Formats: sequence, C-alpha cells, structure tokens
Amino acid sequence: MLVALLVSPVAAQTIDPINGFAIEPFNPACTLDGGPTSIIAGRDGNLWFTERFGNKIGRIAPTSGLITEFCQVLTAGNPSGITGSPRGITVGPDGNIWFAEVSGVIGRITSAGVITEFASDLIRDSGPFAITAGRDGNLWFTEFFGNRIAQITPAGVVTEFPPLPNPAPLNGPRAITVGPDGNLWFTEYYGNRIGRVTPAGVITEFPPLSSPTSLSGPDSITVGPDGNLWFTEDSGNKIGRITPAGVITEFPLPPNLNCPPNGSNSPLGITAGPDGNLWFTESCGNKVGRITPTGDIAEFAVATPGSGPMGITLGADGNLWFTESNSNKIGRVVFAGPPVTPPPVTPPPVIPPPVTPPPPTVPPTDPPADPAAMIRDLMASVEGSYLKGNIREGFERSLYAKLRNALAAVKGQRPDPVACNALTAFSNEVQAQSGKQLTGEQANQLIRAASDIVTRLGCSTRG
Repeated sequence: MLVALLVSPVAAQTIDPINGFAIEPFNPACTLDGGPTSIIAGRDGNLWFTERFGNKIGRIAPTSGLITEFCQVLTAGNPSGITGSPRGITVGPDGNIWFAEVSGVIGRITSAGVITEFASDLIRDSGPFAITAGRDGNLWFTEFFGNRIAQITPAGVVTEFPPLPNPAPLNGPRAITVGPDGNLWFTEYYGNRIGRVTPAGVITEFPPLSSPTSLSGPDSITVGPDGNLWFTEDSGNKIGRITPAGVITEFPLPPNLNCPPNGSNSPLGITAGPDGNLWFTESCGNKVGRITPTGDIAEFAVATPGSGPMGITLGADGNLWFTESNSNKIGRVVFAGPPVTPPPVTPPPVIPPPVTPPPPTVPPTDPPADPAAMIRDLMASVEGSYLKGNIREGFERSLYAKLRNALAAVKGQRPDPVACNALTAFSNEVQAQSGKQLTGEQANQLIRAASDIVTRLGCSTRG
C-alpha cells in the first residue's frame, strides 16, 4: 500500500518522491511546551496523549486536529509536591484512559475529562512508567525505579510483584504490552533484556540483547502482524523481534553521525501499522521509520527540525499518530492511497545569459539561536540525566521548575527579568551539586548551556 504523508508545516507540504510518505503536525494551542510523550487511540475515536513537561493529559480529534488539554494538576499522593510527569497511556478494560506518572501515581481520565489518581498502595519512589490493559481485566504497569512489574484493578487496587530476578542495581523496566500468548511482555532499559510475566505474576527474563556497549536500551514493545513481539533499542540503534518462545532477532538502523555519542537514531515508539508493517519513531534521527516483518527498513524525515518524535499509535481513522516531544506537536502519517505522479516536464531551451561580473560574496550568517529552544534543550538534558539515574528526582524537579519559569518568561507569560533570575538560580544549584549528584564535567556542561542562554537574552545588560 502506498501512503500519502503530509509534512510540517502544512502550508509547505513536501511529498517523498519514492514512497509518497508525509507527516502532518498539529500544534497544541494552549500548552507551554507540554512535551507530548505517549499516545493511544481511545474508544471515543479520539487520540489521547500524555504531556510529561506540561503535566497534563491531552486529546486530539482526528477529523479536525482540535486539541483539548485537561489541566488538572497531577500531584495526588506525592508528599514532596513533585508533579506527576505522566508517561505511558492506554485504554482500560472499563473504556477509560489510564496513565502512569513517574512521581508514583496511576491515573485514570474519563472521556469527559474527569481525572482520578491512585497512589496510596504504591511503593514510594517506584516510578510508574508504562501501562497496558491485560486480558485478565486488570491494568499492568512497569515501575522504572522500583524494578518491578505491578497490576492495578479498575477499582484502583494495586498489586506489586517482587523485584525482577536478574541481578542488577536497576533493570529499569520500561514499556509493557500484552503478547499473543496472553502474557505481559516488557522491556528492561538498563537490564538490557526482554521479560515476560504471566497473569499470575511469574516472571521470565530472556538473555541479554547483543550490543557492543552491553546497553541496547530496549524501550517500547508491541505485537506485530506476524504474531511476534517487536521492540526498539534506544542506545543500540536497532529494531528487535522476539518470538513467544524467546528467540530474538535484531535489525540495525543506519548510523547517524549527528546523534552522539554512538550514532544511534534513538528509536523509541513502535506500533503495528494498517499496512502489515511495523512503524517506529526516531527521536534523535528526527524520523518516522517502517520495518517489514522480514526486516526491510525505510526511514522518512520529519520536516520540523529537532522535533523529537516519541510515541506512535494506530488511530481509529486508519492513520498513524505520533508525538513530537521537542516541537510540542502531534503528527499524523496519512494512509490515503498512491500519490499522484506528475506528468513529465520538457525543459525550455537553454539560452546563455549575458556575462556579468559576479556579485561580491557575502558569507552566510547563522540565524540567532532561539532562547526558548535553547531552554527546551537544557530541560531535555536535565531530564536525560534523571532517567539515566545520574541525579535524584527531587533535584531534577527543582532544576526543571527553574527552567520552566525561564521558559514562561521568554514566551512573555511572566515578567522579563524572571528568565535571567531563574537561569542564575539554575546555575547556582547545579554548581552546589558539582562533585555530589553531578560530576564536575556534567555540572560544567549544564552551567555553560545556561550561560549561553543568559548571554543570548542579554541579561547582563539589563538593569
């Protein structure tokens, strides 16, 4: 099946000349850099997504692109006051949308936007990350920091199973899905494995994935049209396949020299498409990819630079929908039949132009860096350090709050000096943790980035 894919921005459409793929973005209207992360098709025909930065749940109508955000602050059950940071999202057996919050909460939202949070039964600092509906009528979720798989009933009763058996300080169970065998299958980001848990809670871990660095970073996982499980490898730059019997095959992506340190495109989200193939996102590569059940790979660029594609799912409209975390957009891959082939164009005869002296060469100048984009990059660096276990959650959230204040000021939502003050406070807090939660080099990198933003804003020239 050929596909028509519209590319951002819509007013400047481009169509891939070979496959006819394009990407169409929808920009949330009221969020201050919400960071859309995971996305799922609801039973109401809409797409629902999490905003890990905006700390909200969003909904987009597939016919109009109209986005609605539910702005109830997600903090229930968190004595430290750290916001929820919702990540994984799924449709529950009750027809509601369920989501996992890294702060230690499982949430539920109805189609009318009524949010309920369940936290009292969770082990503190467990870090719920991904969630899926099991065939047993319950929801299952991963605890990234708790190193566990857990279950919650539609009534909100939580059962946490013992920590994963593979000896590691932190296996980091990440994504989870229901397999064709009725069991739950999950990825271990730091354990470098794929795991399986039965509805009774019996866990099996399969041998580690192959990787020169011993860390492939398996991220998302889904069931393919061939009856196998397919997963992404964030650090390994591969798409993986595991049979229900546990036989693993890995398919490498082309390396990307613009993605340090190891050239990985950072494949993250993955889902089965309507065309019998698997589709995935490349966060660093800034692409949407397709892999056939036999392992043939094709990649298609997202037009918005540095958009950071993350989650991807199949919508009720038969199209694929994905989140762009960095550019704060929702994208759509439209399956609309074969593209129209334009008729051949006969070029006019070439008439040599008159000889004139060449104009003086003016060296190109780079456009000035956008302070908002620079702040978003710094926010992503801080969160990356947190997810890799380099810094504790409280420290990450404190730094993140300062950057959000700076971003709001830059976007005109707060008084101008707030940005300068917030960035100075950010640098001071980072410096205080140099040699503690951060190495000296890590601290210097963050401080340099903040200093560049301060310079770009001209803070030192303001009274």
